[in-house]
Amino acid sequence: MKGGVSRYTHSLVQALAKKVEVAVATNIAVNNKVAQKGDIDDNFKDGNNTTTIYPLIRKGDKENSDRLLELAFRLKPDIINIQYERGLYEIDTPFHMIQNTLFGTTLDKFYRASPFPTVTTIHTVYPYKEYHKYIRQRAERKAGKLRFLPLPLRAAIRSQIMEQRYRLLLKIVQLSGGIISPARTIHDIVGRGTVIYHGAEPAILTNADYFPLSSMKREEFRKEFGLPAKEMLLLAFGYAGFYKGFDILDNLVLPKDWKLVIKQDRHERGNEHPMQVKNAINLNLGYLDDRILSMLFFACNAIIFPYKLVSISGVMFDALAHGLPFVASELEFFKEFADMGLGIVCKRDAKSFSDAIHYLDENYSQYRRSIEQFGPKLQWRNIADRHIEVYSKNISKRSATLST
Repeated sequence: MKGGVSRYTHSLVQALAKKVEVAVATNIAVNNKVAQKGDIDDNFKDGNNTTTIYPLIRKGDKENSDRLLELAFRLKPDIINIQYERGLYEIDTPFHMIQNTLFGTTLDKFYRASPFPTVTTIHTVYPYKEYHKYIRQRAERKAGKLRFLPLPLRAAIRSQIMEQRYRLLLKIVQLSGGIISPARTIHDIVGRGTVIYHGAEPAILTNADYFPLSSMKREEFRKEFGLPAKEMLLLAFGYAGFYKGFDILDNLVLPKDWKLVIKQDRHERGNEHPMQVKNAINLNLGYLDDRILSMLFFACNAIIFPYKLVSISGVMFDALAHGLPFVASELEFFKEFADMGLGIVCKRDAKSFSDAIHYLDENYSQYRRSIEQFGPKLQWRNIADRHIEVYSKNISKRSATLST
């Protein structure tokens, strides 16, 4: 996928490669290069010619463990860091629910057979109560593959899928030598490991001293997108999807001199189309590379997340890295960062969001100061150092176990 775990992994690898030797095993399409054979000899160097890419992984393929074990025995790495995303590693067949229950994920065999220490970064896991409430809403929509079934049966099937995902996740947590969570919320769900925040840095700047952004520079960026030069701009950003909750944006009442800017595009795996919101500036743009994305964030003053469900939000971390406070639904993930003074959470209705935006307007400089102090925790070089600390501890722990 563009964005998401792919972008996270690419940024982490770039930061780690300045300090240690890195090899990457990934899915079959990388930078428009596609594996022809799907074996170890089918590899290539990345753009800087420093990291070898092995496109061995297939979505939902039970052979993932065997291919990854073969690569590991050839490379003999000191540590293996798996970026665990259930959508990639759950078995993908018409009988996947039964097979996942019987056999686990496509990585279970690897975890059990690998003699090398393994750390797993957990990317997508939802707080139980929030997830349960959301799947009930999904069932009530009469949308998707199960829409022809009666509501009680749709809800029951979705509940079983949800429970299965938790079982698979907790199995991975138990099998892995170490766990990294990109937010405290995920750590509290899985119950062990280390919190290392999702990294984020402005792509158009080469140093960390980018606060405050000059008004002239912001106006220059705004011209690129045809945005108003002087007003406060509130950004709604992301893939079109039911869980984004953009339906309440039509009814927001913004403070004087504030405008709503919306940038949506269709998810490559989804069938929902971007919505046009009245009384808003709708940017009809496709996928943005890191540089253009950075310009858009710098052009705006704050960001809004009226989400119905969230595990972690890479967009929120990007927004904070560009100095944007947030207003979000009172979900556990957003509460974690609102408690640090980086944004505001509220009930998911238009009036509550409108009130929160007015409060942000009145206290804007206070939130900006908190974000400036938080910024260094998102820098990839610092995040790479913390990963290396976790790697070293797990290498030492594995060595001690083997010697015993």
